[in-house]
Amino acid sequence: MFEALFSSIMNLFFWLIGLIGSIVIYPIQAILVTIFPALGDYITTIMNFFNNDFFPWLSFTKELILDLTCLPRPIFYLFVGFIISKWAIAPAIRSIKLILNIWKIKSGGSSQ
Repeated sequence: MFEALFSSIMNLFFWLIGLIGSIVIYPIQAILVTIFPALGDYITTIMNFFNNDFFPWLSFTKELILDLTCLPRPIFYLFVGFIISKWAIAPAIRSIKLILNIWKIKSGGSSQ
């Protein structure tokens, strides 16, 4: 039951991130590529670098750390997930507070 609930929450979260990306990021990217036509080539080059060089190296480094430390994978993934969530939750909360403050100011209320 908890797994299904967690799965549905994660699906909702990623759907919301995709919706925000399609509303905010894609139009900005389209405008930038229209203004700077060579920007698309640079983005492609950067994506190729990450897909062909960086991520395989990162995967190799992860396996090397796991093999050298004899750390169980669940503990390693828990540690990595904790670090990522620590870096991701604070900006997300600040963004949500900023959006709520903007909404309150737009509505005529105070930001407190």
